[in-house]
Amino acid sequence: MSTGPRARHRGVHVRTALAALVRTAHAVRVEIAPAATHLAGPVDLADPGRAEALPDEIALARPRLLAFLPAALFQPSRPLRYVALAWACAFLPSLLLSAVASQLLPGHAPKFPAVDPGLLLFLLVVFAPVVETLIMGTVLLILNRIAGFVPAVLLSSLGWGIAHSLQAPAWGLVIWWPFLIFSIAFLTWRRRRLAAAFGMPMVIHGLQNLGPALLLINGAS
Repeated sequence: MSTGPRARHRGVHVRTALAALVRTAHAVRVEIAPAATHLAGPVDLADPGRAEALPDEIALARPRLLAFLPAALFQPSRPLRYVALAWACAFLPSLLLSAVASQLLPGHAPKFPAVDPGLLLFLLVVFAPVVETLIMGTVLLILNRIAGFVPAVLLSSLGWGIAHSLQAPAWGLVIWWPFLIFSIAFLTWRRRRLAAAFGMPMVIHGLQNLGPALLLINGAS
């Protein structure tokens, strides 16, 4: 049976309308997806259907106030690379701050008790990072909910700087910086899962303390 010109013309219109509808639906989905991701909060990576797209979806936009830091510091992906980057961001500026603090406040460095070298290494590299991260993370969860990301990490680093200054003023002038990095790492990895949020800063903090701990042990011996 032959199809008349009118029927063929109607078919062309139907196909054109369907194509436009598909394009519109795709554009709407692309615009809605990022907003929905921000509302979703922490995401469980155990879902294999979302494994590929997840790193882009849960990456934090680097805040303007912290734009001097590497963008990768706000992306909870590639854990080994993240630990290396965060450790470098925490440790290297700490050396500069330590040199400045020793000039401004000579003789006000922290004093550590004379204990067995193995115990001192455990206290500085394992015990302190674990306990301090548990405290820091709990406070950050509250601050982030109340004030948001940037105020939370700034208040956290300031608080830890003040707390360490009570033991040694020069210490507080240095310690606020690594705790800024630890706080950023916590809230960044919180978007993946809570265990990673606590675990990553513990590892970074332990590496941060490893060098000074070895120097103390070597000096004591």
